[in-house]
Amino acid sequence: MLKKDIEHPQLRVETAELAPVVQRSISIVFVALYTFAFVFCFLVSAGVLRQIASISTYVPMSSQVTFIGLRLLRTLGIQTLTDGNLTFTVITGIEFAMYGLGALFIQGQKSERRNTRIFLFIWLGAIIAGSILVVTQALISHDIFVYAGYGRTIVAHGANPYFVTPAAFPLDPITHLDDWKDVTAAYGPLWLSFCSLVALIAGTSATRYVLLFRLATFAAHLINIILVAAILRISGRSSRTITLGTFLYAWNPLLLLESCLSGHNDIFMITLILFGVLLCVKGERHGFTRPLHYLPPVVAFTLAGLIKFTAFPLAALFLVLLARKTLYGTANDTIKSRKLASLQWEFAFPKVLLAGTIIGFVVVLLYGPFFIGHSVPDIIHSFMAPPSSRIPEHSILNVLIGWVGYHGMPSQTSWLHPILTLLTSYKVWRMINIMLVLSALIVSTIWLWRTPTTRTLVLAGIAVLGPLLIATTWFYPWYVTWLVGLAAVSLPTSHQRVARALFAFALVFSASARLTYLIAGQQDLVNWNVISCAATIIPPILTFLFFLCIKKMPWERISPEGDTNSIVTTT
Repeated sequence: MLKKDIEHPQLRVETAELAPVVQRSISIVFVALYTFAFVFCFLVSAGVLRQIASISTYVPMSSQVTFIGLRLLRTLGIQTLTDGNLTFTVITGIEFAMYGLGALFIQGQKSERRNTRIFLFIWLGAIIAGSILVVTQALISHDIFVYAGYGRTIVAHGANPYFVTPAAFPLDPITHLDDWKDVTAAYGPLWLSFCSLVALIAGTSATRYVLLFRLATFAAHLINIILVAAILRISGRSSRTITLGTFLYAWNPLLLLESCLSGHNDIFMITLILFGVLLCVKGERHGFTRPLHYLPPVVAFTLAGLIKFTAFPLAALFLVLLARKTLYGTANDTIKSRKLASLQWEFAFPKVLLAGTIIGFVVVLLYGPFFIGHSVPDIIHSFMAPPSSRIPEHSILNVLIGWVGYHGMPSQTSWLHPILTLLTSYKVWRMINIMLVLSALIVSTIWLWRTPTTRTLVLAGIAVLGPLLIATTWFYPWYVTWLVGLAAVSLPTSHQRVARALFAFALVFSASARLTYLIAGQQDLVNWNVISCAATIIPPILTFLFFLCIKKMPWERISPEGDTNSIVTTT
């Protein structure tokens, strides 16, 4: 009897010690299987993309990956679906469902050791899924050949792509693949310089251009994962928040597709934006007291704008943050701080002036070699020549023009006639876009002035670029990647309605944006344009309004880790 009394407690202690080990093992197995399932979706999509893509590519391993993808389609019975775009949309929906469930799973984790293991699987999933897309035998966007055309114009023909179109060289092997061969360059000089570098290596081989641009953007995507984690870590976020933010960027299906498959330059723009945010966080910790603290961020944001112009609002917002930090420091906007600020203008104004001068210097330095010797009217015309500056595409304006063209304009006595006349005008929508951006910049400036932090700068970036993407006259899904990069480093968002609404808006937009691909190959383009446009912009708008109206989400509470700023769910 005495022996049993002694042994029984020992069994219970051993069982109690064994339970956490078993739980950890089950968790690791679950994460591993989840990663495999996520990668499996991209392997299946390789077969679907081969069927629906207008251009086939032949890079190393592409035939083998396509063969596996097609075999999986036949095994799953998916190849019997008549609409390949619909099949691709369904697979995309599954990928985003797994993406959302994965985020919820990470939110529920408390153990720092477990977050470290999840971090390893995040990297594994991003690398394998990205590698599959790099060698996928299909292209759903032809922008790689547009970039190649710019590079060939400079390197092979010694011409200026801002004033000479690729069509001027019809015998060039790349020209017939370039959809924009009849227009001048649409991107900044930094990107044209990179295109020239790729052209030096790729020569006249279309396959090399596809492979090099894909590998470059894949590398940029991996660098961005590191930057996201570094920003959140330096900002003092909890282990769970760092893991969540890294996951939301690394596994975003839109980002993976547009970087590793389509090779879009937006990923490089995001790299420079994130690098600017990282430098801004470091500078903020020193109070932006020295040029070494505030000039590197402004240079990074400016360079991002010299890839695509849409990054320049972040440079402007940074100047606001710099002015506010120099004037008031960490003080609130009270009478006392305003009196203090009156004495600080002599320090703030030179800083803002120097930063603004550096922006202008970098712009002139990179644009100068292209514009020297050309007249001002020619330079202005070079900015207005690209189709994105004068033609509507995948936008509300495009839908309205198509609808009116198909159904006709209502009679002049109808109340709809003057409204549709205005809303089918490109000039009107250009003014709408300008007013939206200016209004968003004003509101964001006030917000940044009241809460002068790098995180507010990031959220203000979403607030400016988000409305622009909703109302723009020229829209493609990969533009939404700008918002995802900013959203990933805006964490945490709990107990903050505006931040939570902007964060949710960006992620939902990244899912709905891929519905744009639904219209490819459709017969009734007018109706499909309406459906695609509505399905793209309505969900993120409703999501934003929903989270903006809810004061507190049911799962929000103080973190058991003591990090009141992290996104926490009930455990």
